[in-house]
This record gives sequence, structure tokens and C-alpha cells, in this order.
Amino acid sequence: MLAHRADITKLSVPGVPKFNPMMLLHGEEKVETYSPIEVDTTVVITETIVDLQDKKKATIMVIESAIHDKETKELKAKIFTNLFIRGIGGFGNKGTYKNLIPAAPETAPAHVSEETTTPNQAFIYRLCGDRNPLHVDP
Repeated sequence: MLAHRADITKLSVPGVPKFNPMMLLHGEEKVETYSPIEVDTTVVITETIVDLQDKKKATIMVIESAIHDKETKELKAKIFTNLFIRGIGGFGNKGTYKNLIPAAPETAPAHVSEETTTPNQAFIYRLCGDRNPLHVDP
């Protein structure tokens, strides 16, 4: 939550076709931490689009959020967010950003736990201000 926009409907990027925010899906995130953010520290977050990847009928937009200590200018962390935008694509750029995911261990897990969610679990998104209909479609 530290580095995310509160309202995706205001996301407008020069050079990227306008799109319906309801077509946007949160893909994945990678967090790189460099040093702790201490209590009562003010940070400045700079967001940069680092890649656009054509998926023919969709686009992946990769956003880097660099988090700096306002006073010392020290880089505290970077968050790489992949947004999957349905309905805009076909421009041909395959992109350069790769989030390398390590292979899963071949050993058995040390512990396994299962939990059942309630049928109305997705509606909690609405209580948090999320208006994407995808999140409450049964």
C-alpha cells in the first residue's frame, strides 16, 4: 500500500491509449528492499513506467516505484508492479523487463495448511473502496 495510487481512474500516461480502468488487472509485484524505513520517516515515491509489453489483445505496463528518504535522499526500496490492461494491444513491442522467478524447491514443504474462504469473501474488496466488478463477479 505504501507506493500505490489510491484512484486508478486517474491513471493517464502520454503515449498509452486511454483505457477503461475496469479493464486493468493487478498482475504481480516484486519488492527490492535496501534499508528499513524507520518510524516517523517521510518518504518520496517516484513512479516510472519502465516497460510496455504487447500481449496482442492486452498490454502489460511495468511501473517502478522508487522510495527515497525525503531528508537523506537514501533509496530505501523499489517496487515493480505489473499491470495487465485488457483491450489495448497490438503495437508489437515485446518489452525488456523480466521478473525472474526462482524455481520451486523439489523437496516436500515443511508444513502445509489449508483454509476455506467464505462465499462473500470478494465483497470485502468493495468495503476497501475497490469498484472493479471483476472482484465481485461470482
